[in-house]
Amino acid sequence: MMRKWKRSMAVSMAAVLLGLAVLPGTANGFCVEKVQKANDSNAESTQTATGSNAENVQTATGSNAENIQKATGSNAMARVIAVNPCSNPGNRMLAADGDTDTFWTSKDSHKQENRHYIEFILDREYTIERIEMHLGRLTNGKWGFIPENLRVEARTDGEYDVVLDQNTVTEMTFLTLPEPTKASSLRLSFLDSRSKGFSVREVAFYLPGQPGGQTQYSQKKVYADYHGPRYTREHDGNVGNWGFVGEAKNSGAANKKVINNPDVIGEDGRRKLAAAAYPLVGMQSQMDPDYHEYQILLAKMANIDGFFVEWGFPGHGSDRQLEIMMETADKYGFELGINWCDAWHMKDWITLVKPEVVTREEKVAEAVNSLSEILEKLYASNCGALFEGHPLVYLFGGGFDKAEVRKIVEEAVIPGQFLTDVPWYFRRASVSGSVNSSDQVNYSYAGTDWHTVVDGPYGWVPERVRSAQAAGFKDFDVYGTREDAVSYLQMLKRTFINNPDIPLRNSVVSPGMDNRPCAGWGDKFKYMDRDEGQLYRDMWEFNVLNRDYLDVVYIASWNDYTEGHQIEPTVEDGYRELFTTQDFAYQFKGKGSQDKTGFSLPLRLFELRKEAEKLEAMGGDAAALNEQLDQAGRDISEGRYEEAGSLLNEVQRVISAEIATDSNATILCNEANGKLVLTEQIRENVAYRKTVTSNCSKEGLASVVDGVSDTAWSFEGAGSYIDIDIGSNANLVAGVFMGDMPFRLYYWEEEVLKQAEVVRDAGNGFYLPKSVTASRVRIQLEASQGNVYEIKLYANSVPDVEVVSPQPNGQVDFTAPWQVEVEASDRDGSIVRVEAWLDGILMTPLSVNPTDSRYSLLLPPAEPTLHQLTVKVVDNEGGYTVAGPFSLYPILENIALNKPAIANVSMQGYGPELAVDGIISLDSRWRTPASYTEHWLEIDLEGTYEICRADLFMGDLSGYAVRDFKLEYWDGSGWRQIPGTSFTGNTVKDMVLRFDPIITNKVRFYSSEAAGRGVRVKEIMIYAPAKATGTENCASINFHAKYLENADSGGGAESLSAAKGCYLTLSDEVAQQLSGKYYEGILSFEYLDDGFGSFSVLVSADGQAEFGNYEEAAVINKTGTGQWMVAKINLKGPHIRMNHTGENDSDVALKGPTRIRGISLEFVVAEPKL
Repeated sequence: MMRKWKRSMAVSMAAVLLGLAVLPGTANGFCVEKVQKANDSNAESTQTATGSNAENVQTATGSNAENIQKATGSNAMARVIAVNPCSNPGNRMLAADGDTDTFWTSKDSHKQENRHYIEFILDREYTIERIEMHLGRLTNGKWGFIPENLRVEARTDGEYDVVLDQNTVTEMTFLTLPEPTKASSLRLSFLDSRSKGFSVREVAFYLPGQPGGQTQYSQKKVYADYHGPRYTREHDGNVGNWGFVGEAKNSGAANKKVINNPDVIGEDGRRKLAAAAYPLVGMQSQMDPDYHEYQILLAKMANIDGFFVEWGFPGHGSDRQLEIMMETADKYGFELGINWCDAWHMKDWITLVKPEVVTREEKVAEAVNSLSEILEKLYASNCGALFEGHPLVYLFGGGFDKAEVRKIVEEAVIPGQFLTDVPWYFRRASVSGSVNSSDQVNYSYAGTDWHTVVDGPYGWVPERVRSAQAAGFKDFDVYGTREDAVSYLQMLKRTFINNPDIPLRNSVVSPGMDNRPCAGWGDKFKYMDRDEGQLYRDMWEFNVLNRDYLDVVYIASWNDYTEGHQIEPTVEDGYRELFTTQDFAYQFKGKGSQDKTGFSLPLRLFELRKEAEKLEAMGGDAAALNEQLDQAGRDISEGRYEEAGSLLNEVQRVISAEIATDSNATILCNEANGKLVLTEQIRENVAYRKTVTSNCSKEGLASVVDGVSDTAWSFEGAGSYIDIDIGSNANLVAGVFMGDMPFRLYYWEEEVLKQAEVVRDAGNGFYLPKSVTASRVRIQLEASQGNVYEIKLYANSVPDVEVVSPQPNGQVDFTAPWQVEVEASDRDGSIVRVEAWLDGILMTPLSVNPTDSRYSLLLPPAEPTLHQLTVKVVDNEGGYTVAGPFSLYPILENIALNKPAIANVSMQGYGPELAVDGIISLDSRWRTPASYTEHWLEIDLEGTYEICRADLFMGDLSGYAVRDFKLEYWDGSGWRQIPGTSFTGNTVKDMVLRFDPIITNKVRFYSSEAAGRGVRVKEIMIYAPAKATGTENCASINFHAKYLENADSGGGAESLSAAKGCYLTLSDEVAQQLSGKYYEGILSFEYLDDGFGSFSVLVSADGQAEFGNYEEAAVINKTGTGQWMVAKINLKGPHIRMNHTGENDSDVALKGPTRIRGISLEFVVAEPKL
């Protein structure tokens, strides 16, 4: 079993809970000189627990004064404040009864402007700073009987003066008076304008700097949650959590899709990060020790003791991040722990690292190893987080169940050589909340059952339970308020009080929340307004006020930009949250720094470390500078801000003198000035070795598509042509025709031969100004004889299409708007349009919802009859793919069911009515004698229907399918065969027969089965569209929504396609200027934001080969605006590894489904001064 820590001293609830009290002024306490008065009590009396209206005087243990015990249910109030000497001589407090479950309730029958008061007459004058009140009653899990308003009045001599008027009170209210107030008596008055009554359970007053409760330990800690990992291209080759593309699928917001582009630099110089605010230090790598130094120094200045890193498992990026951070934390005396994101461990993420770990049981077994490994890793160092000698492990939850946690904790190896006591484990508090009728949120703790396997809970960002849509926050689904945050903390405090075995009481502060940058992790958008930092201050104030009930304040979080609750400095909020943290953490811990003069120093240190790196990359010597920077870091850590500032100034002076950067070192490269060559990659030759035919019989025709240009096919005869069967649809854009005559290009579209427009260049090449999609083409030769050497046809790939629903021959309710679901993707481009054609007519959808590769088209109602559906998907190059046509049937009903049926012959007990009773059984069927050679059964449909299907169930267990039969319909004058329903020699017993719609009122089954067999038919079902109800309303549907093609999907003649590669090659002159130099480059261009998907910016990894090996410098996610977008990409050098041997060595490539224009590269070259 896990070793559970127990408190060393017994703490009674009476000593923990607060009551009607004042703080003592002497070592032995003080006595209340006068009885307490209430203006709504006609007779001063006390109701006991047994319901008596007489006073019940009880002597309290250890009390030198009379104690009137209050009990629930009283409409009068206790007359006397109990006096109990406090067991803590350093902070004496007298409690009324030490029980918040007993209360005084106002008396509705006595009102004075609906205001009720309680008066406290003290034994002498005190200075009162704060008030704590427990109000209301918990009924059916919800708090009620809470007054609307509180007024605090104080007096020393003479009349009462109002010192505070508070409009909002909750079940636990903590108030700080505007200024400390001297009083020998106080009066609390409450407003109850609705005359519903209210209850006061406990009241306590505090002297300045004297919080209530009982201190558990001499030390207190402040920790911060550390989110990640986040990367940068320059440091790690990718962006990690700085980038996010996703959809809040359960959101009710209008825009559910979130697309971030951290590689793109905006006009304001900022990157498009997955962040609710922009980091003051910019986008940095959490694998960079310099960034860790910046963060840890700031945290120490703010009186934060350590970070708890959101951690997954060994081998995960978070593990590597923690390892790197440990060195910096060790250097600066900073603590580190883990907030174990156990859901990561239970997903398939761990299987990617350890393929042998697949099943849940294997993952739990691996978790034992993971915990053992991380404990040894952390506590072999000097930075592992400890409290009173106990390692701390936080568990985020959502992965392991209770039994699994028990197994993991019990079996994990504790590194005893590094630890003196067992770890404490805390799981994120399981909390639910609901909004009551008074528009207050009631929170409840539901994690008590976890206390058998962990030591207790820790607080997290307060649950958001209010409806954001109803409140007018259209971009969010749920939200919370400052009042909700305090109510959450009150719930945590109650949890700690009610569970005294919790060894470490972990409260929480959080500055706010906005999880739009991560699309609510696929769920909903949630929000808590920072309110200019006041939300954060409110939570801190509560924790400081209740510091004696708490041991740790956990900050959620230091840097979770994706959920918007970071306190790390940002452009928008500056150092505000760190200033708040420093102030209140100092009060909470009773120690630390209050000096705010050094907060800008860690940023200067970080920036100068990067300048020193640049100097080294240029070949300069930065060793002495790095030593000075190391000393500056130590000075900052130890609070010597003036010394650190002087060192940083000196380093700045030296670096400025060493590095030359001026306007003459700027090189602008574009196509116009000849310093940048732009090319498109040649596309696939789809004619290569394909089947070719001709109306000319000359041999050797296959040589025109064999890829060899020195062989020729000779033809004779005017009007000769060559047909090329490509085999499947291809989007033709260009080609080569090597022949000594003009030609025309034709293609087949739906069996119709059409001519394509062709523009020839000065050589043998040609291109199509407007691409065409075809699987067969014809080259019409404009001569009576001649030679053709080679034909090449270049094409983009066309979309891959699958119609998910409705399925071919499926049923659709055409009487209402109906859905078509299409899966569509394009290997070298993007989808710009999905069309639905019904019976050859292009439909205008009511809406189109594209999600990744799934397209949902909502189509308007149609006539409830048989239809032919065709889906056409078009890509950004004009290529398209057609799926269909296939048949769709309306919702059908069996109109033959229980209708009148007659037959020319039947066996006894097997009448024709049994073939239309809906029962498919040998006990319920129509059967005829074997002696007959003509057998028919006629069904009167009792109305005119448009029939389109028949289901037949025939024979018995031995076979006996009806061999020769047909279905007929009545046309008003005679029987006519239903096309496609006549069979001879049939052996199938059950059949589904579909046919073109026929209007009739009668159907006949006719068989010419030979004598000796007879006919056995279990059921005949005739189907027609269901009778629509309310179809007259269909005409009122608003069809104004359109799905229109982007008018500029082709991108314009000046743009280049990046579908298979747009390549940028620097001139040799520029390459020589950059060779061996340190430079930073900005790549600028415009791209067509047509649809979704992404494209990449690549830089050459070897510089040797045209279209050679590349590494990724940026990924840009398209957002589907249909507009040309500006992009700027930072290429830090030497990022492009140039080794030019000629103009064809390409240096940068853009690849993906878009078009590019306006390309330029600008380099700023830096080198050491001589």
